[in-house]
Amino acid sequence: MVRACQIEQDISEGVDALLQARAPAQVGLLLGRLGVGQRDFIFHLIKTPSFEDGEEPITVRESGPPFVKKGGKARTASAVVSVKDDWLAEHVSQVARMLPGGVDVVGLYVFCSEAAYARAAPQLCRALDQVPTSEAAPGDLLLLHISSETRKLMARVYARGAGGLRVCEAKYAPALANFERVATRHSYSARVPAVSGAADVRACLHAAANAEVQRVRAAAACHAGALVRADQPVAEALGSGSAILQLLLPLACSAAACEDASQEHSCGVVGRTLLRGEVLGRAYVHKRDPMAVAVDLLKVDLERSLRARIDALVADEEDCTAGDAQADGKEPAPALLQASACASPLARELPRRVFAPVKTGLALCTCVRSEDPEAEALEALREVTGLDVAAEQLEWLEGRSGAPAAAPARWDPLATGPQAGCFGRVFSIAKT
Repeated sequence: MVRACQIEQDISEGVDALLQARAPAQVGLLLGRLGVGQRDFIFHLIKTPSFEDGEEPITVRESGPPFVKKGGKARTASAVVSVKDDWLAEHVSQVARMLPGGVDVVGLYVFCSEAAYARAAPQLCRALDQVPTSEAAPGDLLLLHISSETRKLMARVYARGAGGLRVCEAKYAPALANFERVATRHSYSARVPAVSGAADVRACLHAAANAEVQRVRAAAACHAGALVRADQPVAEALGSGSAILQLLLPLACSAAACEDASQEHSCGVVGRTLLRGEVLGRAYVHKRDPMAVAVDLLKVDLERSLRARIDALVADEEDCTAGDAQADGKEPAPALLQASACASPLARELPRRVFAPVKTGLALCTCVRSEDPEAEALEALREVTGLDVAAEQLEWLEGRSGAPAAAPARWDPLATGPQAGCFGRVFSIAKT
């Protein structure tokens, strides 16, 4: 059976603009959702940016005189094509950090002549092999060719790693209208050992993230005081109004996990810091999805967002460790314990998540941690996605600065006993 691909209608307007401007060949990412029944959805296209020197990720040198099929338009006889697949893979990894739950990089698109596509397809397949797998796109990906000569769409399904392209029926139709947006807030708090050495800090932070991820994955979902029906459709469960789900999380164990991560380097533990913040989760779910899928997509988003924030903290720690060598040759103090990095004594806030609208019904996000979060968010969105939004369009659902929290428990530099924050927590999901 031939798979069907539904492409958001407003994408056709962007294609028309490329044709009218006689734009050169371009390549980019497909954002959407695969495998909703026998149908795939494409929500948005993101052009892969050029290199700093202006070189494009795809270059086409067409050769030979054009030929004309009877009753048709002039077409190029042959072309020499070069695709920078490593650059495409890097772009995928950066965009993936900005996606909410239920939205993934589901493939690549290329805008070029038919002769150029014939030469570019094998190179694009190699780039698709480098796209990270996800629960939503474990195997197949899409390759969409938009003809710069005829405006014709040609979609193909690529089996990752197996090679070969299969036919896929593509058409413009409302896509996002079939999806609902659900959201959640999750308060995170963990005491992390502060150790000397970037590698040790990285291990402790990742251990704290892994421990929290395991709690989120094991959470049970409740609605109106009862466990949700896993097979109940989203449209039926949420109705037309606001619906609240509660996820009951197991007891926290991040302290023990961090201790295990730093056990081999216990002599380097110089203290602890309280890592805290609010993680806003968001996911786009199909109206016919069962509630089990909606809950899973929110959990995936929480995991993706938490790991992105921890990676940002790791990068900060490594930068500080590398740049703060002291004149007397002593090991610099861990950034996690530096007053300039902490919102309050010995407590550090997670980077905050800010959303920006892409189109009606879809928003992307980025994490900010600088003193000028607005400028940081706008620059990141513009560089990675090409999205040019006004500052007033940003959604600061987690606040522009670290939210105040209760004062941390009394700090014991080398204590190994039970830590604060080991309580089961509840967070809610609301249709927005």
